[in-house]
Amino acid sequence: MTGQPDGTVIDLQHLERQTMGDGGLQAEVLKIFIDQMGEKAQGLDGSRPDLRDFAHGIKGSARGIGAVGVASAAERLERGEGDIPALIEDLRHEIGTAVAEAERLLANMKAT
Repeated sequence: MTGQPDGTVIDLQHLERQTMGDGGLQAEVLKIFIDQMGEKAQGLDGSRPDLRDFAHGIKGSARGIGAVGVASAAERLERGEGDIPALIEDLRHEIGTAVAEAERLLANMKAT
């Protein structure tokens, strides 16, 4: 379940609202997201005693920029809805997709 119904991974309207249309701030927020998600993806481990809280933090970061697929996958893990290893893999996939999209958006911002 990557992204939104229109196929986008990051809700750009949401990101624009969150950053009050400031392109520089959008770029900074995207960079922070990329860095945080890289660390979070590495820290995803089913043996973590704080796995649900960890997933909750990922969900909040994702919602902050409009990464809908990441937020949904993190919420499923937070709730423990299903096979935990499969939920972790799904979340890693969603993070990878969102990070790639954020990197693409940043590259486009620099090109303009």
